[in-house]
Amino acid sequence: MKNSLKKLFSAFTAAFCLAGAVSFNCDSHSALKANAAIDYIDNGTADGYTYSVWNKSEIGSIAFENTENNGFTASWNSIEDFAVSKGITFEENKISAYQVSEYEVDYDIDILGNENDYISITGWFTYPKIQFNIVEAWDSWQPTGFNNSDPVATVDIDGTTYDIYRYIYENPQPSFPNSYWSVPRKEPFELGKETNIKGTVDVAAHFRAWAEAGLELGYLNCIDFSLEAYRSNGYANLNSLNTRYEVSEEQLFGPPMPVKPYTEHDPLPVGTDGRIINVDFENDNAKIGIKGEDASCEITDEHCFSGKRSMSISDSDKYGTRSFFYELDPYDLPKLTDNIQQYFETGARIYHNAGKDVQFSVSLVEYSDSDNTYVIISELGTRTCRSGQWTDITNIQFYFKHNVFHKYRIVFTPAMPVDYCIDDFYIADGNENNSGRQLFNADTRGDLNCDGVIDSLDVAVCRKAVISSLGRGIIETGGDVNGDFMSNLSDLVLLTKYVLHISDDIPLSEDGAVLYLGSNYDFDRTGQRCLEFDNNKYNNDSARTIVRKDGSLIAEWNDIDHYYCESYIDFADTNERKSCGEFDVSYSADIISSGNIDVLVRGLIYRGQKTLYFNVYEGWAEKGLFGDYDKMLETESSTELVTLNGTEYYMMTDIGSTEDSINLYRKDNPLELNKTCHLENSFNLAEVLDHWDENKENSDTVIKLGMFIISNKTTGYADFQELKFNKN
Repeated sequence: MKNSLKKLFSAFTAAFCLAGAVSFNCDSHSALKANAAIDYIDNGTADGYTYSVWNKSEIGSIAFENTENNGFTASWNSIEDFAVSKGITFEENKISAYQVSEYEVDYDIDILGNENDYISITGWFTYPKIQFNIVEAWDSWQPTGFNNSDPVATVDIDGTTYDIYRYIYENPQPSFPNSYWSVPRKEPFELGKETNIKGTVDVAAHFRAWAEAGLELGYLNCIDFSLEAYRSNGYANLNSLNTRYEVSEEQLFGPPMPVKPYTEHDPLPVGTDGRIINVDFENDNAKIGIKGEDASCEITDEHCFSGKRSMSISDSDKYGTRSFFYELDPYDLPKLTDNIQQYFETGARIYHNAGKDVQFSVSLVEYSDSDNTYVIISELGTRTCRSGQWTDITNIQFYFKHNVFHKYRIVFTPAMPVDYCIDDFYIADGNENNSGRQLFNADTRGDLNCDGVIDSLDVAVCRKAVISSLGRGIIETGGDVNGDFMSNLSDLVLLTKYVLHISDDIPLSEDGAVLYLGSNYDFDRTGQRCLEFDNNKYNNDSARTIVRKDGSLIAEWNDIDHYYCESYIDFADTNERKSCGEFDVSYSADIISSGNIDVLVRGLIYRGQKTLYFNVYEGWAEKGLFGDYDKMLETESSTELVTLNGTEYYMMTDIGSTEDSINLYRKDNPLELNKTCHLENSFNLAEVLDHWDENKENSDTVIKLGMFIISNKTTGYADFQELKFNKN
């Protein structure tokens, strides 16, 4: 074999891995979808067989058609890399290669190629993930060598001698997986001449030979008859393809197969409230437990939220934190349908007496008992639990792809050693779009202890939540009865009147508020209003944002390294166009921050061929984060002083060929550190435009306009009682 062709092997093999993966149901399929924009991919089913066609970068011309007797016709011209395959696909992780007693593939193909073409039986194992290849014929080069490596074994199967190779990548990827090869010692077929090749491949014999050579086999994903061509022209007619196989329920050879930790069964019923699993600790449950050195727990009646008992978990500084876990049997949950990702929700009630707030993180842990396993920890969310009261942890969304060889746990872990009780653990149907997003349940308003009745016990809960919220901030849900996500005296009054029969109802707030936790974004579906908030923490209540239906909001953050919140309108992806004169910006807000913060109106305007980025700094604490305040103050005497609706601003501009920027800094900066300060202003956006360009002939278009808050390493809140961006 020519050395020059050996050098092609790595690229050729990598391309083949991609081509073969197109029709497979293994994880690499998702990776290939990313290439769909540049590679031609077609796959489907025909008469019980799956097929795939792949043409790298759509270079050259190809044709493919399924034919009778499970065959196909294919042609290729001036391609870079082209592959077709047809075979049997198996349900994932159901049949191990060690269970295969018989697997034979009969084929009959007419092929003409002029260079770098070969046919093989190829497929995939899962667990471990391996691509395998049984080469049948080639024209100009034999796929062997693997960087001149020696075969791991040689075997005779049905009168043909095969060399067995194992190719291991240092860091295997979906497109470049580890692979096994059986390569026959035979002559190539003739270039440029149609050749008929037919035979029977005993795939089961190759499985046994690989196992005897020390290669680890896995579960069958697919087994295909495949053709690949590299930088060549040609055609092929697969006249017939037939597959016969038998599979035992028992392992027939090889090392012990991995154990599946859960037995398949029908899913549990979903309750009317959407809950699938409820653990109230009134009865024994083998799936609950704790993790931690010298961990101890007991079922207690000292503290409970519902029923008479909860789980008490003891902790100490000596041994660190201890986690509660629930062993999740994935078969308990509803099965996926139509390849739609199923989302779930988990939560619980937690009580502690630490004398201060304690954060609890919730995670999904995926692991295995095998020696070469790995542990996956998916952080699902974080909640702050108040001392001396039950905290309702809800809306913790998660999803997972069930690996039948792995175990799963939902884990609750305190951020510090603390004794705590847990009650009412649950798993329910979820919704991806509700992650970190909470709507008020009006049907249960007033029933703060969730015992099904509204009485004096709920008044006591409300009173405790109101007292707890004093001095902590604004957002507190523990005593909220009117749906504004705040616990204050108005809630206590409304609830007390209802319990004393002074009022027949608990009126709801008209704000239509929604509460967001952690990093998130949302859109007001009735208009162009957009919302973004980020603290680099997913579903974490150290940052909370209340958004009202009129666009006003409350943003609250606690000890956050980086936090921003923006409420804006965006016309970039619409045909709607408005000029600056149609926008009256008005706001009224109370703001406090422990350190660096910027509060600004910012936006983007088009006029003619030019673009304006503008920032109107309404306030900042310390030196701010974006603005060059020092430079502005040093050059105050030469800095232009302008007004917006009578309010004075220092103006700094940066003029470019196609993009300009304007920064306006409010002269009477109203913000001070650690002090609640009131900010209020209004102006028409056309005033900003006038300071940029006095040319009235060019029409202007507003692309984006909003209020932006950003802070670093701070605690604070911003309560915008009013926030409007247009005359309507």
